[in-house]
Amino acid sequence: MVVWQTPLEGTEYQSGTGKRHIVGELELAGDNIILRYFQNAQDFKDAINLGFKGFSIFNTDQEIHDTNVMNTLERRIPPRQRTDFDNFLIYHRINPEVRDQMSDFALLGYTGGKLPGDGFSFVHTFEEASIPCEVTIDVAGIRHYKESLPPLETLIDIPVSFKAEPDNPQDSKAIIIETRDGKRIGYVNRAQTDTFNKWLQHYQVEGVIERINGTIDRPNILLYVKVS
Repeated sequence: MVVWQTPLEGTEYQSGTGKRHIVGELELAGDNIILRYFQNAQDFKDAINLGFKGFSIFNTDQEIHDTNVMNTLERRIPPRQRTDFDNFLIYHRINPEVRDQMSDFALLGYTGGKLPGDGFSFVHTFEEASIPCEVTIDVAGIRHYKESLPPLETLIDIPVSFKAEPDNPQDSKAIIIETRDGKRIGYVNRAQTDTFNKWLQHYQVEGVIERINGTIDRPNILLYVKVS
């Protein structure tokens, strides 16, 4: 999925709330990569109202783009010839031994392909993941609970649990993430809730806070998750 996160208030988007909008998808079609905007989806329309303009050369007035998509997006992952490329893979829990088997398309999904400032990320939905599996995800909605949490550095290696919230007034598919002592830290990314809800119904899902990136004001909590 292609996700665009609205900047928070105080930026040029004064109505921004930091909400993540699912605005499209990348599709592998043979040897070609297709970008498809979800023009008819409410998330896309809401994003447009908040100032979403799409990728610079892929106009949102056109639903499907199938030319030079990967050539444009590959700058969101480090060049493979960099001496620290293996460290980049290890950081995202990818075994460097498979570096030559993983396409740039796959790397975008597993690493997020984020660049500072534009709000875009690529979210792997894990729909086709074989169980058992191990994945790394980031936590959404931290801003709602950050003030009630202990110092973030003390959360590293803390186990977390996942609980479906079918009565959530904003999203009936929402899944809250809590520490074992009941402290809420945020939510599963909306692009991944369909898969996580299925996992929670049929499998054992365990998580631990692996690392915290970002800044004090805007932290990014990453989880290591095992499904068995």
